[in-house]
Amino acid sequence: MPLGRSLIVSVVALGLGCSAGSLDMDDDGTGGAADGGIDDADLARDVTVLVDVDQVGRTLPADFVGVSLEYPLVGSYLGRDPAQLNSAFKRLLRNLGSGTLRVGGTSTDSSCWRTSSDASLPAGCNIEISSNSLRIIARTMQETGWRAILGVDLNHYSPSTALDYARDGVAVAFAEGGLFGLEFGNEPNLYPSQDRRPDTYDHAAFVNEWNAYADAIHSNGSTASMRFLGPVVGARSAWFELLPSFLTGAGDRLDGGVAVHDFPLSGCEGGPHPAADLLSDEAIAESGRRAKIAAEPAAVTGAELMIDQSGSISCGGADGASNRFASALWGLDYLLTLAEAGASRVDFHNMRGSFYDPIVSTESMVDGKWIYNTRVLPIYYAMLLVSRAGGGRLLEARVSQDGPFPVAVHAVRASDGTTLVFLINKDTEGAGGSVAVTPSQPRAAAASAIVLRAPDLEAGAGEVTLGGKKVDEMTGAMSQPNADELPVASNAGTYLVDLRAASAVLLVIPAE
Repeated sequence: MPLGRSLIVSVVALGLGCSAGSLDMDDDGTGGAADGGIDDADLARDVTVLVDVDQVGRTLPADFVGVSLEYPLVGSYLGRDPAQLNSAFKRLLRNLGSGTLRVGGTSTDSSCWRTSSDASLPAGCNIEISSNSLRIIARTMQETGWRAILGVDLNHYSPSTALDYARDGVAVAFAEGGLFGLEFGNEPNLYPSQDRRPDTYDHAAFVNEWNAYADAIHSNGSTASMRFLGPVVGARSAWFELLPSFLTGAGDRLDGGVAVHDFPLSGCEGGPHPAADLLSDEAIAESGRRAKIAAEPAAVTGAELMIDQSGSISCGGADGASNRFASALWGLDYLLTLAEAGASRVDFHNMRGSFYDPIVSTESMVDGKWIYNTRVLPIYYAMLLVSRAGGGRLLEARVSQDGPFPVAVHAVRASDGTTLVFLINKDTEGAGGSVAVTPSQPRAAAASAIVLRAPDLEAGAGEVTLGGKKVDEMTGAMSQPNADELPVASNAGTYLVDLRAASAVLLVIPAE
């Protein structure tokens, strides 16, 4: 059974539909009464959190949490042979339930399909996409229950070649299923600066090229049902503001969803990015704001929003931040913030030589057999907590009484009726304490809590535990996390949670 369907990290339900001031409770948490317990006003606490369990928001797809990787990583991550796949990587995907594996990124526009055995690849194409690599992707999807999103080279503009790739490569490899859709190009707004288009190349020209690819692929019987995503631009690029124009221009061809990239912080200029940068409210809030800007016009057209390439810090991340425990706390807050803003899927990116990868995998040949060395970075644990959101709906939660350390809170209604409350300690100075969590409808039964923790914010993955458990580096397996029982602490139905420094807690409140 996938870890995401267990009691603790199961069905992490997301979707926001309430305003921040709609909790029908006093700020002191006395919104109701439970049998027994001390008066809520007499309950010692450092921070107070209120959760409205009466109003529920939207439901996210089951595949909310996903993975993105560059084309050259297919062999070392998924495997070199369809009959000998990387079992540890498959297990890491299964741990997350269902999801989307997006293959593309920067390598999309330098990865090409050979249209015939005697055809040459175009200049500037240094990665050949083979039938074997497509079969490897497809087989991995079929064996894990995931679906693939594949990037299609737009740099070497050729609608006929795009059709060849879709018909002779993708359709054949994915004949038994596992394909989510296709993307055309990668951040085409950068093409002029990359000498891939003349300086006169603009958004209108891109839309025309995008439509030509879509029409060519839909013109063939074997590829007519394939879905497309776009525009695959950065959420902080100038072309992001042109999303309504793209939606209008693409029309009903855009049936796979709106896809944009987001990296809250930039590492392209160099310089250090300490944990405080990652955990700052401003960085995550801006990502949420831009996701909402994209989700609203997408929803009008019936399209879902996907953040198909994301990570903590752009241009490969930052050593000492992107690959440390601070990134797990950031990732937990970030994913849930994007869900509240309207995103339906978020794929964390993997790129060779970067520091923000959730998964790192290399391969070697030993005695004629491929051997894979696959491990996770701390952010993978955040993905575990937020995985398998299907069937759940977001609830409103807020900090009503601040304390000596900053706390981020998100709440969800799981499909089994339990309330899941995520508490994230965002302090960077080592402070922690007690958090009083009061649902608007008090419960009499004890809740359970699972703790994501590390010794400090700079800890590596080997020091991270989720409910006292770790991902097995040999197999990718993750044992069932341990949970602590928390009785009702006051007559208002409050639960008192110990939220230490460098930690997050998932509080599971039973259904009525």
